[in-house]
Amino acid sequence: MLLFLAMVEDPEDRAKIEQIYDLYSIKMHQVAYGILHNKFDAEDAVQIAMFNACKHIGKLGEPGDKTTKWYVMEA
Repeated sequence: MLLFLAMVEDPEDRAKIEQIYDLYSIKMHQVAYGILHNKFDAEDAVQIAMFNACKHIGKLGEPGDKTTKWYVMEA
């Protein structure tokens, strides 16, 4: 998580990333594990998805929005 926060300079965007992670990380791990059947690969997939969310934070809506959820779940 600290790696993601270090990527984002704006305090509001950092808070947004934290909220997104808190809301969706468990489900992201479940989905990734269901597809990959490997704990470590699933963790890598979640990290990559969160990295992509950080890169495109300006394009994301509020953390609870459907579009944000779908973005991080499919990134």
